[in-house]
Amino acid sequence: MKVLEGPLNIYKKACAEHGQEPDIVYIRPVYIDEDEKQIRKEVEQALLNFLAFNASPVESIQTEEKKAELRAKGYGFYASGALESLTKLTYDEIVAQEIGFIGTPEKVARQVRALEEKGGIGELAIVSNFGGLEHWKSIKIQHMFAKHVIPAFRRSGTEARAAD
Repeated sequence: MKVLEGPLNIYKKACAEHGQEPDIVYIRPVYIDEDEKQIRKEVEQALLNFLAFNASPVESIQTEEKKAELRAKGYGFYASGALESLTKLTYDEIVAQEIGFIGTPEKVARQVRALEEKGGIGELAIVSNFGGLEHWKSIKIQHMFAKHVIPAFRRSGTEARAAD
């Protein structure tokens, strides 16, 4: 999350300056289990694969001419080396930097809550099928997210009516 704070703040400031409400779709790979050691066994390689896959298209834009073209069209992020740098991170660094929401249901719920408190996030899109995960793991993630994380964000009927 910390990696994106700067760009998100720039976007939110620009929205405010132009009378717009920010609407950010925050996309994160998610892996949930009750046992931290089991989580690492089940997801570490898939998480590393996911980041490598996301950085792989960047290999085709290695010339300075192509990088300059991306910058000129407002896509400087893809020429910045940021995606490639993700492939050098260890599993522990990825988890610590919250590049993926990886952990127990309580930990993931805390991460989502912290994201919500930052403001401007209109939608959280979880990626549960990434990096070659087996199908059963993707289903497990979705089930645990629905069972343990989503209920932490439900408002009671009274609260919902009061907010409207």
